[in-house]
Amino acid sequence: MFVKDIADAPVDALNPAAAPPAAPSAAEDKKKGGPKRKIALHLAYLGIGYYGMQRNPGFPTIEADLESALVKAGAISEQNAGSFVKIHWSRAARTDKGVSAACQVVSAKLMLEPKGTLVERINAQLPQQIHVLGFQRTTEGFDARKFCDKRKYEYILPAWVFDPEVCTKGRGQDSSGDTAAAASTAATSASGTTAGFGAVQHSEAAAPAAQPSTADDGPADNAEQPEPAGDDEPAELVAEADAEAAAEAAAGDPQDDTGGEVDDNAAVKVSNKSEAASATAAAAIDVRQDQTASSSRLDPQKLQRLRADIAASRSRFVFSTEHLQRLNQVLKQFEGTHNYHNFTLRLSAMDPQARRYIISFKAELMDIKGQPWVKLVVLGQSFMLHQIRKMVGMAIAAVRGIAPAACLRLALDPDRDLTTPMAPALGLFLDETYFDAYNTRFGELHGPLTFEPFRAAAEDFKRKVLYQHIASSDERELINALWLRGCTDAYFKFTRWHRWRPARSTAALLAESKQAAEAQKAPKGSYSKQLRQQQSKRHADASEQRLAKQQRLERPGRLQGATPAMVVGMQETYGMQPHKDTPKAAQARQELQCMRQEHQQVLDEQQQQQQQQQQEQQQQLQPKPMVMQEVKALAVTAA
Repeated sequence: MFVKDIADAPVDALNPAAAPPAAPSAAEDKKKGGPKRKIALHLAYLGIGYYGMQRNPGFPTIEADLESALVKAGAISEQNAGSFVKIHWSRAARTDKGVSAACQVVSAKLMLEPKGTLVERINAQLPQQIHVLGFQRTTEGFDARKFCDKRKYEYILPAWVFDPEVCTKGRGQDSSGDTAAAASTAATSASGTTAGFGAVQHSEAAAPAAQPSTADDGPADNAEQPEPAGDDEPAELVAEADAEAAAEAAAGDPQDDTGGEVDDNAAVKVSNKSEAASATAAAAIDVRQDQTASSSRLDPQKLQRLRADIAASRSRFVFSTEHLQRLNQVLKQFEGTHNYHNFTLRLSAMDPQARRYIISFKAELMDIKGQPWVKLVVLGQSFMLHQIRKMVGMAIAAVRGIAPAACLRLALDPDRDLTTPMAPALGLFLDETYFDAYNTRFGELHGPLTFEPFRAAAEDFKRKVLYQHIASSDERELINALWLRGCTDAYFKFTRWHRWRPARSTAALLAESKQAAEAQKAPKGSYSKQLRQQQSKRHADASEQRLAKQQRLERPGRLQGATPAMVVGMQETYGMQPHKDTPKAAQARQELQCMRQEHQQVLDEQQQQQQQQQQEQQQQLQPKPMVMQEVKALAVTAA
């Protein structure tokens, strides 16, 4: 059973880079190993000091230390070391930087001999933050990522986080002393929506909230000026954001827990350019979520006031059943299929990866070190980068009254680009993975792949290591308190979200893409229908060809009414040869010959007629002999 004395260890002591290397084992000298078998390796780890689960060269990761331990333990040969492809390596879920896991599953082809000591040999080579719980045989085609149906995460946080009066002074507060939470609650009440549950269980009345002015709000868009950042200057926030973004970019492109590529940059999405300065400050808060008391720039006096504020909240605030019901009502809005492009980084709303299905999201009360804590349990098919942390941050803002009740619905709207708060990574860890479809199909071969054989060890690890470490780190470093100082309406503009115009119309874009896809599809149906369509297409093509030919014949400079025979005659007259000797050309020449014969006959007949006419004219001009005789006779008679 894995119970190590690391719950109260400081953060520096849990740095994987500072851990001494384990002593090499005799298996390192082996050049050849036994046969490899496909297994599912169950492990638990504390994510503090690691840059996530996935291997990133140059950065400490869980996979890098696990692979190194497997090589030293003899489960991976030296020839296959460094190549995940050769051993068919796959993980069930990808955890982000600083996120822990109670039962992670890794599939790979490993050398198991001797089986009885494999787990002990691996654990002997692992750092104290990682522990292998056991392994199970699987089929050769098993893939931990592809066969994982569901993933369950837990997020724990102290109950005083939901006190609307704690950690509200300082950052994001205006000169009048009214907190952003009180202003947001007043705006929500004025608009007729349900305010966040923030009633403190004591007799003192809450301070009156300043009513927001709506006379000088201007046009209903994002054209608002950024507000001052309080203790931290915006320029310094932007500088730290750029430095953190550069570090994460150097670590490589992160992926979500299903392996899909998601770009992890410190930029945020805003609707209008006028909000760029304000959104940049909010992005700086997002990348600095896990600031601690030792890394914060606050002076010791302000840190001491924070601790006093937390102590006062613990004494006066009671997280009652009504608070739990209100929190569950907020979390239930995440259930189902929604577009979560506002709950990750640099992902378009039109990207299919933005749509995720949440099976359940519930909260319950628990006790750690005698203090009330709240446990949030989310079960879903898959999650994107920072999605759970942003969902928790949005829920905290809604329950504390910082964000109006309608903000959660607006954040899930695919037509809007909004910046949502991201909760610290300290309280988040992977609790369980499910392989129901694999067990249904292949469970009889090597037995079902379930969490039950390791549940007791994992629960013991959660109770004695994870919970204790999270509580000790938060009490020592004030991680949640420092984050609450930045979760204000001054940075995220919750009260203005409803007045911002949508950035797009997703329904119209989807309709256009659907019409374009249908237009490109081939005609479907029965054979007779396809045949009729083909015939109609041929008729249309023939009509177009005839029309084109007629247009060529009728264009200027073309002989009007020219026959093929005339064309052949012109070719012979001008000494041109036809392009092809076709039957049509031979028929045209025969017709031309007949036309020539007919034309010659016509010419002959015309010539004969002309000769006859000439002869007739000559005969008419010559005197007749009978007439001369009559003239002579008349002359004699007259004498």
